[in-house]
Amino acid sequence: PRFTRTADLGKRSPQPEKNIFYQAKDSLICKMASLAIVTGASKGFGRALSLELARLYHETDFFLVARDQKGLEDTGEMLKELLSQKSAVSLHQIDLSDLDNLEHELQELFSKINPQKYEKAFLFNNAGIVGEQVNARDYSLRSLRQNVDLSVTSSVYITSVFLRTIKPLPKDGRAGCKSAVVVDVSSLAAVQPFDSWGQYCTGRAARDMFHRCVASEENSSGVRTLNYAPGPMETAMTRAVRESDAPLASFFKDMHEKGQMIDPARSAKKLVRLLQEDTFESGAHIDFFDLPE
Repeated sequence: PRFTRTADLGKRSPQPEKNIFYQAKDSLICKMASLAIVTGASKGFGRALSLELARLYHETDFFLVARDQKGLEDTGEMLKELLSQKSAVSLHQIDLSDLDNLEHELQELFSKINPQKYEKAFLFNNAGIVGEQVNARDYSLRSLRQNVDLSVTSSVYITSVFLRTIKPLPKDGRAGCKSAVVVDVSSLAAVQPFDSWGQYCTGRAARDMFHRCVASEENSSGVRTLNYAPGPMETAMTRAVRESDAPLASFFKDMHEKGQMIDPARSAKKLVRLLQEDTFESGAHIDFFDLPE
């Protein structure tokens, strides 16, 4: 099977070159039409999650978001073996920390989505950064703003646009998909303090609370939320930490040497199984270690 470039999911005008669209030409057994929007999809957990979803939801349209165009294209190529001929992958090179352009970029992305096409829609708020790994007395304003813009503001805003696009209210006069799930890729750092990780902990805690608020606001709309902490994964982010002189470097080096780091694919399997079972309380914070293998 191979992918070919097309304009988009409908018959609109062609996309800008940085947004590459692939249409699958292979055939697999499909269960239902689904939509998955994944941020930070060019590598690590975002890529592993996309692949795991495609293995189980063969008839799924993917909208992948990241800064790294080459990484996005690689993820798209991996997905092509797993999706049905009706499925598609749309790649969007977006810097989520660039708030000056974010509204326009997201309008362009969501304009390509017809929510009535889908039985279920997923938004995975996965993108984020650690930020400065120093004690609070040594923060720089620039780094603090970058962390909040990417880890909090963009996550909150993309969720807002997702909700009004995918699940419009009756007063809006538009139909949406039947159900939707917003997943915040959280962390133990959202509920437990770590010295020198104040920026990261603050961002993750803020995201957790936001998704809890959405769960309360949308409790009768068919929208559910989940804060999933994927565990200490072996990713580019944790490798960078342990190879640095940051205070937590020794902690991650020790875990790596003991073989305690988690493969992103293993954590993605747990998350997707949790979503399939669909028995979690909306807005809950669930950790990798809370779930059976």
